[in-house]
Amino acid sequence: MLGAQANKKIGVTVSKKVSKRAVDRNRIKRVVKEFYRHHKTEINSEHIVITAKPKCVIATNKELTESLQELWGKLLKWQRWHEHKLRKEAALDNEPDQ
Repeated sequence: MLGAQANKKIGVTVSKKVSKRAVDRNRIKRVVKEFYRHHKTEINSEHIVITAKPKCVIATNKELTESLQELWGKLLKWQRWHEHKLRKEAALDNEPDQ
């Protein structure tokens, strides 16, 4: 299990369109990476890329975390749906032909 966790990675992009100031862009990246560090065990995906939008600059760290929590919930919901779909397809493939 530890090996699987070691392969998980996140990419965070915060362009200069979001903020000209590096300190603002770095703050956003720190908040996203810290959130991911605490929640990466919940997800099966090995690679995730998050792109910040311009509204992130005016958001507080708490607001960023709440937004990430909402996004994470959607991602987990999609993951459950996708796993269910794969199991269903595998079951159909294993049915004997009549």
